[in-house]
Formats: sequence, structure tokens, C-alpha cells
Amino acid sequence: MYQVTSKACAAVDGDNTENIMKRYSLIAFDLDGTLLDSKDGIASAFNASLKACRYPEVDPAQVHHLIGLPLDVMYAQIFNRTVSQVEFARLLAAYADVYQDQVFDMTTVMPGAAKLLEALNHRGVRLTVATSKGPSTAKLLDHLGLRRHFALVVTRDMVAHPKPHPDMLHYTLKTLAIKPHESLMVGDTIYDMEMGQSAAVDTCGITHGSHDREKLMAVSPTYIVDSYSEILDLIGRQRYNERDYGEVA
Repeated sequence: MYQVTSKACAAVDGDNTENIMKRYSLIAFDLDGTLLDSKDGIASAFNASLKACRYPEVDPAQVHHLIGLPLDVMYAQIFNRTVSQVEFARLLAAYADVYQDQVFDMTTVMPGAAKLLEALNHRGVRLTVATSKGPSTAKLLDHLGLRRHFALVVTRDMVAHPKPHPDMLHYTLKTLAIKPHESLMVGDTIYDMEMGQSAAVDTCGITHGSHDREKLMAVSPTYIVDSYSEILDLIGRQRYNERDYGEVA
């Protein structure tokens, strides 16, 4: 069963989850660690870029922990200092050189993700993406067979400020003419939760990605879930037919 963590929902009596089921008009999803398993490819490409620019490689776990942030911020976190524009341009070029092989081709759809999106589409919920990835994201989603599920894909290059700034969600809500209280942000990192909170939308942390339950709980998302099926439970299954889509993990 999903966990309700926000003070706004704390007044619900006992475990009567029927009272907190809410129909959302829009659900915005993060990608890496939320719908896609890409951590090994990203860490591999990140270390390849460090090596190409004559920096020491790092433990992949350090990179995994930063997934969800834009690349320039990831490099700055690893170096523990500001990265100049010239320095970042070199690193980005090296990263791009191996992106196709070490990120694009190593990325897979998490088990149950496609069925979740199909079920939400069937319910009439508009789905979008809010990701720190760049312009090639739509191509990646096409490659993985997921692009058709999303009304809008918002990437880092489309807004002035990256996560956890709310720019991506502000852009989404304005473009689709949807109000914050009708929306839910789903992600696996605190950056997703903080972005959603800053945009005044409900937030749902999923624990199978980069940040564990304890870390997600520290920023008080509206909900915490351990599986995709709990997301369907969260918003209700009125129009979801398991015979048509199969069991959602």
C-alpha cells in the first residue's frame, strides 16, 4: 500500500484510502530511475568523459546518486567546485561521443512501466515527461516505444532553470492549460519532489530508483510508493481493466 506523507493528507482517518483517492488531470514523470533503467549507461558514459578529459574516474555509485540533475551540475558535484563553461564544453563533447553506445543503447524500460502508462492513458490522464535529459529524449522514447504515451516531453534545454527549480512544471502546466492542484509529479529523487513542491503540485516518490525511501521521506513528498501498481491504487482503478493490460508491477 502506498504511503501518504504530507500534512495535507495526514487528517485522513485510519487506513481509509478511499478518502484520499484523487483524480488527477495530469501526471508528469521523471525518466531516469522512474520509468527507465539507465543508471549503468549514464555512469559508464560519465566516466568515459572524465577519462577522455584526463580526470580520474569515479565510483559509479557516486554518479547514480546524482542522476536527475543536469550534467553540468553533476560534474560540479563530483569535482566539488564550479565547472567553467570551457571545461564543461569539453566534458559534454566527450559524453556525447559515447552517448549512443553507453546510454542510448544500454537504457531499458523498467518492468511494468509501459503497462502503467497504457493504463493511465486508458483512464484519460494526460501524461508528460519532465527530465534533465537533452533534445535526444524524444528519439530515445521513440526507440523504446514510449513516446506515444506522452502529450508533452519537457527537457533541460527547453527551460531556463534545471531541476529542482519548477520551470519544467511551470512550462508543462502553462502549455497544457492545467492547474497545479490537478497535477501529480512522479519521480525517484528528491530533485523531482522539490521541483513539484515548488510548482505547488502533489508529489509521489517511487523507491526503486536513485534515492531510497529514507532520502525521499526527508523532503516530505505527498506520497511514497514502492511499485507502479500503487500509483494506480493512488488515483483509483475505476477504468483500469487488468484483463486488457495485464498486471502492473
